Amino acid sequence: MHKIALIDPVGGHGGMDFYDYGLAQGLGAHQVKVWYCSSSQTNVRTYPNVKTVLCFKKVWDTSNKWLRLFFFLKGYFKAFQVAKKAGVETVHLQFFDLGWLNVLVMLVLSRFKFQKVLTLHDVSSFKGKNVGFSENFILKRFDKFVVHNRLSYAELLDKLPKKNPIAIIPHGNYLPFVKELAYEVHTDRPLKLLFFGQIKKVKGLDVLLEALGLAIQENPDIRLVIAGKPWHDELSYYKELIAVLDLTEVVTTHFEYIPNEAVASYFEACDAVILPYRKIYQSGVLLLAMSYGRVTVCSDLPAFKEVVDDGVNGYLFEQQNAQDLAGVLLKMAQHKAQLLQVREQASRKLKNEFDWSEIGAKTKAFYNV
Repeated sequence: MHKIALIDPVGGHGGMDFYDYGLAQGLGAHQVKVWYCSSSQTNVRTYPNVKTVLCFKKVWDTSNKWLRLFFFLKGYFKAFQVAKKAGVETVHLQFFDLGWLNVLVMLVLSRFKFQKVLTLHDVSSFKGKNVGFSENFILKRFDKFVVHNRLSYAELLDKLPKKNPIAIIPHGNYLPFVKELAYEVHTDRPLKLLFFGQIKKVKGLDVLLEALGLAIQENPDIRLVIAGKPWHDELSYYKELIAVLDLTEVVTTHFEYIPNEAVASYFEACDAVILPYRKIYQSGVLLLAMSYGRVTVCSDLPAFKEVVDDGVNGYLFEQQNAQDLAGVLLKMAQHKAQLLQVREQASRKLKNEFDWSEIGAKTKAFYNV
C-alpha cells in the first residue's frame, strides 16, 4: 500500500479542510494510506485509510508574526517527522504562492528524503510581487506537480526550470461535506444574488456593483447580498461605492468572516451566485455554489470556461464589462424558470466530472508515474 503525507497548515482555519479531506478520502478509497497533517482548528473526520495528525498548533492563535512563523515552521517539521516515522514515500504539499515563506518550508523539507509532490493552487501571486528567485528555488525542489486546469498547466510549464511531470487533476466538489439545497422558482419575488467569500480587488466586486446599478434602472426587483471579509481592501471603498451608485436599498452587506455553520443559509436564500473575478486559477466558491445547487454567473476567464458552459450549466459574461453582466442579470430576472434547467445541468456536471473518488484514482496513478 502506497503511503503518503498530505500536508496543509491551513485546514479548518480557512476552509481548506474540505479540499484536503476530499482528496484524502479519494486516495484512501483506492488503497493509499494517508497521513493528513493539518492545523489544530481542523474538525477531525474519519475515513478508511486516513489518519489525521494536528501538527500545526497555535499558528493561527497569535497575531505576532514572528511567533506565527515559529509555530508554522515547527508544524512543518513535525509533519515531516510524522511522515518519516510512518514510512511515508510521498509528501504532498499545498501552496497558494511561491514566496519566501515557502522557501523556508523547502529548507526544512530538504532534511528529509521523500518523493515531493506539490499542488499549486495559484500559479502566480495575485499580490503582484516579484518572486523570481523564490519561485525558481521552490520549483526546483519538487519532483511532481498537480494543477487544476489547462490554464494553470500552461503557465506552470513556462515557469519550470526543469520539465518535471505535471498532472491536471480537477478540484473536487463539496458534496461529501454539504447538502444540495432544494430550489424553487419564485416569480413573485425579486431575483436574489449572492457575492460570497473573501473580498479582494481581483474578485471584481466593484464590477458587480456597477452592473447592479445598471440593471435596476430597468428592473428594480433585483437584490444582492455580499458575504465576506475584505482582504487588504478598504472597507470604506465598497461602502462608498454602494452609496454613490444609490444601491443602499438593494444591497445587504455582511463584511465579515462567515463561519462554516452559517454558510448554507446564505446559499439557501439566493437564486444565483455571482463571481465577477478579474483573475482566477481555480475557484472553490464556484464548486461550492454548484454543490449547494445554485446557479453561477462568472466572468469569461479561461479557468471558469473550463467548468461553465454559458447558458447550459451556468452563465458567463465578458470580464470587467459591467454592461454585459447587467444584461445577464436582467435575463435571469426575466426568465427565472430557466434557472431550474441550468441548475440541473450544473449538478450533473459536478457529479460526473468533479468526483473525489475519480480524483483519488488519478492522483494515486500520478504518484506512481
